Amino acid sequence: MAARTSARRVHKYLSLAAAVFWLLQALSGIAISFRAELDDWWLSGVPTQTSVERLGESIEAVERDGLEVSGMWATGGIPGQYDIYASAPGGDRTIRVNGGGDVLRDRPDHEKFSDGAVFETLTLFHKSLLLGNTGTVLIGISGLLLLSNIVLGLITAWPARNFRRALTTRPRGPSSARMAGWHRLLGLWVGVPAALMVAAGIQLAFLDTIEGAIDGGLADPAAGPSGPVTVGPGEAMARALSRYPGGELTALSMPGEDAPWYRIRLRATGEIPRQFGATTVWVSSVDGRILGDHDARSSSPARRLIEWLYPIHTGQIGAVPGRLLNLTIGCWLVTMIVLGVLSWQRRARRVSESRRSAANQ
Repeated sequence: MAARTSARRVHKYLSLAAAVFWLLQALSGIAISFRAELDDWWLSGVPTQTSVERLGESIEAVERDGLEVSGMWATGGIPGQYDIYASAPGGDRTIRVNGGGDVLRDRPDHEKFSDGAVFETLTLFHKSLLLGNTGTVLIGISGLLLLSNIVLGLITAWPARNFRRALTTRPRGPSSARMAGWHRLLGLWVGVPAALMVAAGIQLAFLDTIEGAIDGGLADPAAGPSGPVTVGPGEAMARALSRYPGGELTALSMPGEDAPWYRIRLRATGEIPRQFGATTVWVSSVDGRILGDHDARSSSPARRLIEWLYPIHTGQIGAVPGRLLNLTIGCWLVTMIVLGVLSWQRRARRVSESRRSAANQ
């Protein structure tokens, strides 16, 4: 009983102290749950067949215009849409192309809201508060507090007996009692999956540290032939895809002076459900040889843990139903914060009125 009382007290004050911060995190998470699909549909709404040759030509055309391309990512929404990331003296740009290489949008990265930039801004806020690495650490610390608070809430609400009844009995009584009852009931129903999602998000915030601690990172090739780039991005992507028939292109990183290779990410057939595949192929930019290969379907236990974090946090591990559950958990967190704060306000008002009444007597 003493432990439950202490848990209830810590749960209350921790919730009140961090309520606004958690509310902003939950709302931004809700807003980006289906960001890729929304952005893609508003932009074109038309899936296209991917031609790596045409995509390679688009990248080369961007470079001929005087921009330096660092890489390309699939949007993760409608099949056959990709973002090319390029930099120039006038500022960085994100160029959206379809699977046939046609330009759909060319947006300067200093834009924060128009041309679909609002989704990127919300994502950066959710991941780092727009504060870079410092913000990422703050998000991780906030996640630890939220996880501990969910656990404390479950300890407080967990029934001593008749668990089934606790999960199925509709709250009754005065409005303040009903509000507290719904807070408890919703916590029992959704607390465990919410804790799992938050725990995965915490580990994503500290991913670099975790990878170093468990040796779960992917190492670039130890060596490769040096020389001028003679293999184009289209050819490199084609070679990577030929190694994994039926695979889907996820991302491309361009070669550099100290890294004379293309790094290509794919979603191979049979990978765990996720928008962005984790299978990786390194292709030499000098002679086109495959220098390295990571098949995500046969990852080591340490690497598999790393690869599961993002799909668990976003719900992608459960495909569309999982992502809907993720959205539901975000709405649940908002509801729990609102119910908790309102319940505390009413209880505090009632105690204050009782004390004033006693003083008047």
